[in-house]
Amino acid sequence: VATFSNVSGIALGPDGSLFIADQPNNSIRRIDPLGTVTTVAQGFRFPSAVAVNKSGEIFVSDTGNNRVVLLSPKGVVIAEAGGTQGAADGTGRQAQFFNPAGVAIGPAGTAFVTDSTNAILRSVEVSP
Repeated sequence: VATFSNVSGIALGPDGSLFIADQPNNSIRRIDPLGTVTTVAQGFRFPSAVAVNKSGEIFVSDTGNNRVVLLSPKGVVIAEAGGTQGAADGTGRQAQFFNPAGVAIGPAGTAFVTDSTNAILRSVEVSP
């Protein structure tokens, strides 16, 4: 019954769920192993990619807002980096991205983000 519009990113969670960046609907959706579709989080602006770490936390490239967001498995914002168009390293909102696109999790848990318009690969680390 659920419909999607222009799926732009997909990642597999540790429990076998699929997490989907549903770009025009500005949301992150989840399909559990039984096929049930739920909306995990909304309020993005053209989310382009998702990646899920071993703890089930979800990294989102929020392309239109020039930021990367870390969500809890239930969709609560844990941390964010960026939010201003540019190219600067920094902590939290001090960092700047220009259309972050792809995101992947490395073996040590670091997120790697393609900062597409700046044509650079960035790392995002979350400290406990």
